[in-house]
Parts: sequence; structure tokens; C-alpha cells
Amino acid sequence: ALQEDDVAELAAYLCRSFGDPGRLDYGTGHETAFVVFLKCFLHASGSSRMADDRATTNHSLAAAEAFGDDLALNVFGDYVEACRRCQTAYRLEPAGSRGVWALDDYQCLAFLFGSAQHAVEDDRAPAAFCTPDGRDLDRDSVRRERPGSLFFDGLAYLADAKTGNAPFREHSPVLFALSRKPWRAVNAAIFQYWDAEVLGTFVVARHLRFGRLFSADWLGPSMPGSAGAVLNRSSAPEEEENIVLAEPVCSLEDAREGPDVPTEVVPAAVEDDHDVEGDGLVRL
Repeated sequence: ALQEDDVAELAAYLCRSFGDPGRLDYGTGHETAFVVFLKCFLHASGSSRMADDRATTNHSLAAAEAFGDDLALNVFGDYVEACRRCQTAYRLEPAGSRGVWALDDYQCLAFLFGSAQHAVEDDRAPAAFCTPDGRDLDRDSVRRERPGSLFFDGLAYLADAKTGNAPFREHSPVLFALSRKPWRAVNAAIFQYWDAEVLGTFVVARHLRFGRLFSADWLGPSMPGSAGAVLNRSSAPEEEENIVLAEPVCSLEDAREGPDVPTEVVPAAVEDDHDVEGDGLVRL
């Protein structure tokens, strides 16, 4: 059974999964929050442990793999569909979009899980979702492959959402660059994109919340009385003093390695901003 504190933490993650109610926008950070919710729910409910036990009992990973496939392709797929309805009904703006240089205005993990789905089927087959002349999206092929495919479903939604006469290579150059690569390479490239542009970008990662189920333990020891781990300046290594927690336009990696950042910037960000919503969770 879920503990009361776990329910509150899970609710916080789930409520952040469908967009920002103040800014009326939605983006990859909200999408990531839903994956955090799934991870924490499985951990708190013991479902992931039961799947591992079944796999061990059967001396096979088939049970655990089927369980993961169901989450990624069905549960997450239904979530994406619900988010798209919200985007249409409430005209949600893309949160932090990079314009044409974004993989997609709203989603990233849908393409990551979708490309993994095809890579498992045939990792050496080319994605081949553009026309033979390589100039535009092959809409007939996309519609044909859309049922049961998160990746092609994302392409179809993207094609319907983009208005105007601009060809696919102009309004979606990042996806276009992957159109002739094998599915394994497509999946690896999208994973690197998500790691750098979502998890590795402070302006996105700063909205994630951390508690008992999903702790920020890489920042240092837990502070007494906090729901999760935050930076303990008294015991942190000297190089941790250079973390730029108040600057939202740099990556976490760059922030940690920046040699000339004044350390007086850190206390305000940590002490004044780590629980501004009073939900018991901390943020970067």
C-alpha cells in the first residue's frame, strides 16, 4: 500500500505532467515529469519489484520486458494522446521551444520510445519516413505506419500541426536529418538529444522536484528535515561551490564546471528557492 507521504509526492509529479497552469504552456520538462511519476509509482507500489521477481522466477527477462513495453507503448502513449488534446483544447504554447531546431515543439520521449520500438524489431533497417527524393515527409508511409507506432504517430501529429507550405526539411530539420539512418542510430541520437537538451539544460531541469521517491542525491548529503537531498555547502567539495543555481540559461554540466562563478550566488538559490511552493519537495 502507498504511504501518505508517497501519495503527496506522486500527486506533485503527476500534476506537473500536463503543463503549467500559470504560463499555459507544455514541453519536454512536463513530459519528463510524467516518466518520473511512473518510476516513483512503480517503486512505491512495489510493481517494479514484482516484475523483477516474475522475471527471476521464470529465469527469463521476458516478463520484465513485456511489463516495460506496456508502460512505454500503452500507458505513456495514452498520456501523450491526453496531452495533445490539452494542447488543442487550451492552445498551450511550447515551453522553451527552440523553434525549428527543436526535435519537436512538445515531445521528445515519444520519439525516443517510438524509435526504440522499431530498433527492437529491426535495428539495421533505415527509418525511411521521407519521400524517395528526400525532400519532404512521406505522408502516405507515415499514415500507414501510424497505428501502433509512437514514432510515426508523433510524425503524423507534427505534420497535421504544422501549417503553411514549408517542407518537412525546413520546419523539422532535426528529425529530417535522421530520416535515412538505421533505427538504432535514430534511437541513440534522440537519447543524446534528450540527455543534453532536457536533463542537461538547467532552464528545464530546474522545474523537476525531488523528494523521498526521487531524490537529488548527487547534489550532496540530505539536509536535516528536508524531503530530499539538496546541496549542503558545509560538506560539499570545493568545486561544488561553483554551481550556478541562479542562472537559467546554462546546462547543469557547464554550471558545475564554470571556474569563475561567484559563490555568493549559490545561497540565495538554494535557501530561498528550493521549496517555494511549500509542497515538501525540493528543486534545483
